[in-house]
Amino acid sequence: MTEIIGTLHAHSPQAVVVYPNSGETYDGATGTWHGTVTCDDYVQAAQTWLAAGAHLIGGCCRTNPAMIAGLRTAFLSKGADDAI
Repeated sequence: MTEIIGTLHAHSPQAVVVYPNSGETYDGATGTWHGTVTCDDYVQAAQTWLAAGAHLIGGCCRTNPAMIAGLRTAFLSKGADDAI
C-alpha cells in the first residue's frame, strides 16, 4: 500500500486519502477476520503512509476509536494535524 500511495502522490495533483481496514485479513468464504493488529501497529503503519504522501488518513473495517485517537496523538506530536 505504501508504494501505491507514493505513486499516487507523485503523479496526481489530488489529495491522497487512505481509509484502510485494521490490517487483519478477511476470509470471504467463512465471513471471518484473522490476525491481530494493535493500536501501535496501526499507528506505525499510518506513519509510513503519511511519509509516502498520504494527505488524509482514517480507518474502515475493524478499526476502532482507540486507533484513530492513536493516529491523532502521533500526528499532532509531529505537527501533522491536517492528516487525520
